[in-house]
Amino acid sequence: MSRRQLALCAALALQAFASAASPAQSVPLEIVFRTYDGPVASAGTPFVEHDVTLVAGTKEAKEFIDAHRRSNPELVAAYEKLTGDAKLRAHLGSILGLTGQTKQVILADDSRKYVDADKDGKPDTDAAAKEVTHVWPHSAGTHVVISQSYLESYPDEEDLVGVLIHELSHTQDESNLYAGDYGADGSHFADEVLYNNGGKTYSHNAAWIEGWADFTPMLHDPAERADGVRKASKLTLESADAKHSELAWKDASYEQLLAVELTNAFILYDIATLLPGGKEKLFAAFRATNSDERVLLDVLAEYVRANPAEAFAVAAIFDGYTGFRAPDSALDQVLGARQAARYRKDFRDGLRKRNESGELDDVQTVTRHAASRLLEAGAEARLKAVRARLDELDRWKPSFWDVLGGPGWWLVKKLMHDRERARLLEERRQLEHTLASLRAARTEAALAVRVLPPPPARPEEYGVGADTGTGGGDSGAGGRTGTAAAAVSGGSGTPAGVVSGQPLDWGR
Repeated sequence: MSRRQLALCAALALQAFASAASPAQSVPLEIVFRTYDGPVASAGTPFVEHDVTLVAGTKEAKEFIDAHRRSNPELVAAYEKLTGDAKLRAHLGSILGLTGQTKQVILADDSRKYVDADKDGKPDTDAAAKEVTHVWPHSAGTHVVISQSYLESYPDEEDLVGVLIHELSHTQDESNLYAGDYGADGSHFADEVLYNNGGKTYSHNAAWIEGWADFTPMLHDPAERADGVRKASKLTLESADAKHSELAWKDASYEQLLAVELTNAFILYDIATLLPGGKEKLFAAFRATNSDERVLLDVLAEYVRANPAEAFAVAAIFDGYTGFRAPDSALDQVLGARQAARYRKDFRDGLRKRNESGELDDVQTVTRHAASRLLEAGAEARLKAVRARLDELDRWKPSFWDVLGGPGWWLVKKLMHDRERARLLEERRQLEHTLASLRAARTEAALAVRVLPPPPARPEEYGVGADTGTGGGDSGAGGRTGTAAAAVSGGSGTPAGVVSGQPLDWGR
């Protein structure tokens, strides 16, 4: 190797080392340490804030942190977690990259901010006693606040990490949370059926907002999901006078389940972790729908629009976590009316039977099956539609009317066809790669454990060609062409519904 090559390798190695050693430079996050003048004479007395921005790795930041290590150990621990945990910073970077805007984490020493106004011997910032909720971590669009009082009451480090991810996730979401969304008590719990408008309607808006922020900590630590399942096996109902009662998950209605933030989180989590590239595709759907009026269904519909081969898998995950009680209108919104009708006719009953207990604990039996079998079925159907359209384009010749329009017209039409053909060739390549990966995973799994069977293949019922073409209905350029039609064998390989030459029953 020449000296020049050695120098280049050394420079690249140094650059890689510098990137790994300086995570603070890759995350659009500013850390602020806040203190207050005090103590105050009584609760509600105005106070003065003092903010210091800490730049990780600088001498000034180190000296400041060292000076507060004894007086504010919890806040110092939070700072060091934010600046020193590479896994956490990478995860926060992917979340904050949704908008790319720099956000602040304010670490607030509020120990002097309040007094014992009610004279019960406890400071009115005692979060564990739920006396005053000013101390709870919260998001305010451009920043999140984590207080000393909260950390003293809840010192668990993993809770802190989850809280940081949760609150920073709120800063990326432009959904509008209007007054009354949290019910009569003004609070929300992960397992609570949320109401708004004085308890008259279910708050799917608030459930989406909080569910999104519950989902992102699950991505960082899957134990958060397991903990959520334990919580949500019994749901909390709140009455108009702020009294609470319990409701078993399997007894809840569709409207109630969709108004639970953990339901939203479970659906997002399974899409992100069970479908290929699910997290990136889900984040893309989040960005595309980021507006003040959206709910979960808007995000799912966008995901399906952008990834039509995964339509039935997404529908099954959504349907499973809402107890297979979703009305036609909801499935129509996610899939489109035609594909929703196929899903209900050919897949829903078989999926429902897979959750034999009807309990939340067993929903992933359904979603894991959907992610493998229905994803494969949808990809095969979409591949068949793509191949059929490519054959049409390959056979295309100028018609009499094209020639009558002059050479300029049919040349433009040929250019449009060439552009469509290039797009479909790339989609065909991706679909073939997806199917190869799914079949390889299925073969590997079959060696270790009996595989859940797929739906039987009945091509004559699906009519893929009806969804394919250049205009009208759900088809055409930019439309939902051949959206995850159903379990149709798509050329070479094992037909959907047959493993090792044996037809399989899907529980119907």
